Amino acid sequence: MERRKRRRGDQRPKGEEMVINFLDLDLVRADEAANITKEIGVQGMDAIVIQAAKEFDSILVNLDDEMLKRAKSVVTIKDVEDL
Repeated sequence: MERRKRRRGDQRPKGEEMVINFLDLDLVRADEAANITKEIGVQGMDAIVIQAAKEFDSILVNLDDEMLKRAKSVVTIKDVEDL
């Protein structure tokens, strides 16, 4: 596999690979996202993103300040500038 050059702004330690996981939006995840919508007032994709962070006990990093404000009662959040 060919290694790409590190781009400016890439803060991962040298040699650490980025991992991207894709998830199916099954009925369980959709139901939990709907509950999050009711609980904190976000909609659509925001609820799905928050649900995934909650499911995997991950820190949610996002450029949408309003979403982060609402999500902080459900998941741990971090501002992009704090990385």
